[in-house]
Amino acid sequence: MEERTYMPRLPTGSITLLFTDIEGSTRLRQQPGKRYAAVFRDCRRLLRTAFQQRDGFEVDTQGDSFFVVFERASDAVLAAVNAQRALFSAQWPEGAVVRVRMGLHTGEPQPTEEGYIGLDVHCAARIMSVAHGGQVLLSRTTCDLVTADFPPLSASSSKRPLQSLPSPATSFIGREAEVAAVSDLLRQTDIRMVTLMGTAGVGKTRLTLQVAAAFAQPWKPACSCRTFAQCRDCPLCPARASGST
Repeated sequence: MEERTYMPRLPTGSITLLFTDIEGSTRLRQQPGKRYAAVFRDCRRLLRTAFQQRDGFEVDTQGDSFFVVFERASDAVLAAVNAQRALFSAQWPEGAVVRVRMGLHTGEPQPTEEGYIGLDVHCAARIMSVAHGGQVLLSRTTCDLVTADFPPLSASSSKRPLQSLPSPATSFIGREAEVAAVSDLLRQTDIRMVTLMGTAGVGKTRLTLQVAAAFAQPWKPACSCRTFAQCRDCPLCPARASGST
């Protein structure tokens, strides 16, 4: 049986509740051998580390889900972000894809000997349940509380670069030559735009995201993703590209 660290007390008053769940955990459990056990163990370790680093209180753990609370909303958000980054960067066995959905809500649930009860608990759990793997969803209450701590990403700067790259749902295998070719073109000072063309489904978007992710760290000011899938009028394209629509 896995050992669990019990907190001497649980915070009261206004707290931020965080729920997590592994997306597609049933599919992972059906994998042969000890694959799921290793993934499950590593996932829990990464999540616990991120939560503990931001002073989180582990209230409950059921199956592959966590219920953690924080005395500060900003700590809860940072813990969730750090956890997602750790999960995304982890090297999973046999190419497994692990995506964890997270939901946060701030309120004043009633403490009990076994944790918390009240509508705030149900609200946080419901918010988590509608998230996709790799997403962190906040209630309006939590969002309003952390607005002052996290300025809006309205512009990029050297101190706070704008990053807006969606998390791919699948791992990227091969195509090193294509990544290198596109990257080389982007590094040339006389080239301002590179267009990838091909039939639907060949992986243009996935290749673009892979190249952008490689540039996200060294590139200044930043990398950002803009989708034109729903843009039908050419005059609207410049506005969509600038992020104003």
